[in-house]
Amino acid sequence: GCGLAALFASMHPERTHRLVLYGGISRLLRDAEHPWGVMDAAAYDAAFAPVFRQWGTLEGAAAMVGLVAPSAAGDRDYLAWFARQQRLSLSRDAVVRFMATVVAYDLDAVFPSVHVPTLVLHRSGDTVVPLSSPRRLASRIPGARLVELPGTDHLPYVGDSASVVEAVRAFLGVAIARAPASSRLV
Repeated sequence: GCGLAALFASMHPERTHRLVLYGGISRLLRDAEHPWGVMDAAAYDAAFAPVFRQWGTLEGAAAMVGLVAPSAAGDRDYLAWFARQQRLSLSRDAVVRFMATVVAYDLDAVFPSVHVPTLVLHRSGDTVVPLSSPRRLASRIPGARLVELPGTDHLPYVGDSASVVEAVRAFLGVAIARAPASSRLV
């Protein structure tokens, strides 16, 4: 999503006031022509083959959650929810085709064309996307600010999601709503 959001911002700066990128990459596969890629083909196959093979099952969910949300890997309720989410979102064939498009694109050339205030957020211990990737994104986008958050989860809503929300609120200038002093109905 980060690449597409950056592409939109570069093509429509008049419709983009600010841009927040979380866990972003410009290229998934690393090779001789794309040394900034996240992983080589062998690592990609090793990581994602179990996910694709068992998509929509508890085993497939466990394989994916182990990659993108390791802090939730032992939570059986979360794994059951994630397996259901997999089944409801895409078929196994569709996810394989979708990921084939993801591994094919390289949006590195798009980032220098982004000319709106940009916040790049990333968890420093992300187990899928190394910190070098968001650092590259931030360095390629003029004036972008990189905020490294603690944690290992790639998914922003797993782990310390409050720090993600806080960083986005601060960047957007949105005040934190205070809870009413009393929750009593009148």
